[in-house]
Amino acid sequence: MGVTPARTTINFEPNLQQEITIRALNNEHKDFKAVIFTRGNLSIELLNKDISFAKNEEYKEIKYKVTLPAKLEPGVTTGDVVIREVKPLQQEGEITIGALVSVVSQLYVIVPYPGKYARAELIISEAQKDEQVSFLIPVYNLGSKKIDKASAIIDIYDINNKKVASVPTDEKSIDSFSKRELVASWAANVDDGTYNVIATVNYDNSKIELNGKFIVGNFLIKPIDISVNNFRLGQVAKFNILVENIGNYVIKDAYSEITLNKQAQPIADVKSSPTEIPPKAQKELIAYWDTENIEQGEYQGKLTLGYADKKAERQIRTEVGSDYIKTEIIGVTGLVIAPLKISNKQISMAVIIMILILLNIIWFVLYTKKKNKQEQQPK
Repeated sequence: MGVTPARTTINFEPNLQQEITIRALNNEHKDFKAVIFTRGNLSIELLNKDISFAKNEEYKEIKYKVTLPAKLEPGVTTGDVVIREVKPLQQEGEITIGALVSVVSQLYVIVPYPGKYARAELIISEAQKDEQVSFLIPVYNLGSKKIDKASAIIDIYDINNKKVASVPTDEKSIDSFSKRELVASWAANVDDGTYNVIATVNYDNSKIELNGKFIVGNFLIKPIDISVNNFRLGQVAKFNILVENIGNYVIKDAYSEITLNKQAQPIADVKSSPTEIPPKAQKELIAYWDTENIEQGEYQGKLTLGYADKKAERQIRTEVGSDYIKTEIIGVTGLVIAPLKISNKQISMAVIIMILILLNIIWFVLYTKKKNKQEQQPK
């Protein structure tokens, strides 16, 4: 089962009443029933509280009405419409065991902060010595007024807290409830090692201070990918963080940590147990995340790898769906996805296309042979 749209966003108006339509999708083309209920901090009235699917039905429309109060706190207020599959009635003495699917369509009501108000994140792409280190600062304008000028100064310090560089970003304006990204780069013509960053974002007459760190040069744990299999939203997700020891000695206490946030607000912080990795070997570091009350959507975050007194960070983007988690390690090729489900309709279409291609090839070969034979006959 699926749902679309996964999220509906409306701007706050006092006492607003609005009817919203979503669709529940019968992705597996089966007969089933589902109940519908709400949760969260919004007044949502369901116009239908259950649905029944026949296997030949693609989707069902679900309507609900939201009534906003006269006043809400600045920021984002959320509500959920939950569609949960229910078990069919059991015969006496019959026992059934199985997982029931539920999907969520989110409702976001955006209430602007008075005036100008921003949140920001710091994303750093590491580099080897003398290569370019990239800095990306997404800035979210959550205020009621446009930000005319936003820029940042990135100060870089060594482990002795000595400033080694100060790098400015570009400057941009940001409309209310919009996001813009400030960008800068720096040639790492310094010694190998760990460097700390303090980025000061200036927007009109306000400031935001962000902290981060990165490594120049060799760090012996190399991230390869992150995978999550057999996932359902609301359950515990098992992150398999595949890493490689590129060094020539055993790392005895390698660990990983994944942190995720949404619009600069922390959502998750999960850490694996210390693990030994032989030289030149790959190993999975396991971390668990309880996704109860977690919403579908895209999350920014970072993957931290460490051992001994060393630590390195990689920025990640994670998309959470009803039955999958996709995570991209920024700067590492590849996107890891939970197993893809292919419908019978897609398989049938692929078979038809292959048959048509094969028939065209046979026709072309026969036509060419016939033409050559005619040309070789005496006139």
